[in-house]
Amino acid sequence: MMLTKSGMVLLLVNVVTAFDWVDHKNALESQVVTMERKHICHFIDANGREYIGTVRKGGDVCEGVSRLFVPVPGSEAKLVREKYARGDGFKVKSKHTFSVFSNTKNENIGWKYCTGGLKPTRAIPCDLNKGYGEGNCFLGRGVYGDGICSEEFGFIQGNLVHMVNHGKHSRCPFRYYMVEKSEPSKCV
Repeated sequence: MMLTKSGMVLLLVNVVTAFDWVDHKNALESQVVTMERKHICHFIDANGREYIGTVRKGGDVCEGVSRLFVPVPGSEAKLVREKYARGDGFKVKSKHTFSVFSNTKNENIGWKYCTGGLKPTRAIPCDLNKGYGEGNCFLGRGVYGDGICSEEFGFIQGNLVHMVNHGKHSRCPFRYYMVEKSEPSKCV
């Protein structure tokens, strides 16, 4: 949103400032987001590839799935399918040096289910420099769905939750988006 007054331009940016990726050794336990004794973790490998996954509470190894970077809007689903078909893109790695997802301002976090290509307006993006609901990657988890999926933390990209399950990349079409709950979130 842009407001003007007397020739000045004020630009209001909806950046996610209540959350941060914090080095796991320096994170305050009270701020680390936990689900079923696991934390969401994040690391970048030696090749610059980003990984998002989980670490057991008190653990020292983050096991994550590599995230694809999709630079052109609209090409996301096609690029994801092509890279997945080639075996490129979704790799599972573990690392001892990682960050955990932290709620630094004690915001309310919830889960929102959206169908098809819709996403919540308050979805928390993987890139915390973006605003809520902005981008092509969001934090989330799978929905059980009669045993089709596991309910693991991961990231949502290309309408699928990508997560690590028993040491392997797993994907699920049934997804809960992690949302910030200070305002209602709609599927758009």
